[in-house]
Amino acid sequence: IPELSYAVADGKAVLEIAHEFHASIGEFLTAVLLCSISDSMTVRDRSHPVVITVPVDLRGFFQTQTARNFFGVIHVSHDFKKSGDSFSEVLESVRRSFKEQLTPETMLEIINRYSALENKFLVKAIPLAIKIPCLKYAGWRADREDTSAVSNLGKITMPAEISNYIRLFSVFVSSRRPQICLCSFRDTLVVGYSSRMESTDIPRCFFRRLADLGIDIEINSNLEQL
Repeated sequence: IPELSYAVADGKAVLEIAHEFHASIGEFLTAVLLCSISDSMTVRDRSHPVVITVPVDLRGFFQTQTARNFFGVIHVSHDFKKSGDSFSEVLESVRRSFKEQLTPETMLEIINRYSALENKFLVKAIPLAIKIPCLKYAGWRADREDTSAVSNLGKITMPAEISNYIRLFSVFVSSRRPQICLCSFRDTLVVGYSSRMESTDIPRCFFRRLADLGIDIEINSNLEQL
């Protein structure tokens, strides 16, 4: 059974604390997750950087009418051994990664790179019997390099006729690695955590850090030991 946990908080309160650190909610919570993963790592594991995958809705960068998924991905990496392990150092690393990667130029470069690879004659000429196993292996290698993921769905709005009957929305994603999903409805922010891992160290550290930062949270989980 995958672990599903979520924290409910006042969105305005979280935003105020994030702004105190000169960060957005996405940057702030990504830094909290990075530190929480570090808290649960062994000394041996600390020799490797922690990499967070962050999906990005490209509709905010490019005008499009497509109804399909239209997103890119950025990677936020922090080496706790080389770059420091304080929250301020981690947050600065996150803010720098967001600033450098979340630009139309960078997103377009990523799209063009994948498009060029897909349209190469030699790639098209490779038989599917060979191409599919190679793509699976490449996906497996790429997945191994990612430690966790953060998805921010942003603010959810509903018709006025039914809004008064809804308290909150929570989102979970089934993935091989731990993942948090953020969404807000009215002034309620929900941070959902999902993982296939048996250990509950990361979510416990994550929720504890939120509380230590002065955020009043309500925690719900399908695991009694959390």
